[in-house]
Amino acid sequence: KEANEGLGKTLSTQEEEQRQSLEAAREREISSTDRYNEVEAMLQESNASLALVREENKVIGETVANLTKSIEAKHTDLEGAVQKSDDIQTEMKRQLLGSQTEIDSKTLAKIELESKYAALIEENASLKESNSTLN
Repeated sequence: KEANEGLGKTLSTQEEEQRQSLEAAREREISSTDRYNEVEAMLQESNASLALVREENKVIGETVANLTKSIEAKHTDLEGAVQKSDDIQTEMKRQLLGSQTEIDSKTLAKIELESKYAALIEENASLKESNSTLN
């Protein structure tokens, strides 16, 4: 009888250990499933964030492309304006040089006329003197 009681206690203890072991395994399984679900949710959230980032990158890329085109157009316009300014400056220098040449020519002509005028005045004075002498 005592052997049966000892065997019964051993069986009860083994059954209790198996029950506790089974319950611990179920808890680990539940914990593992919960963790899997958490990771799955984080992955979905991460994928959604990644999709948003990709969309934002696409918009940024388009904006950069548009800005680049705008800058290139403005650069081309600026180059045209600089060339036009250079052409105007060259024309102004040419006109200034032409004006200076014209001024120099007129100055020389004036000096020549003044010289002839001075000679005529001298000749006139000389003629007046000769005329006075003759009278």
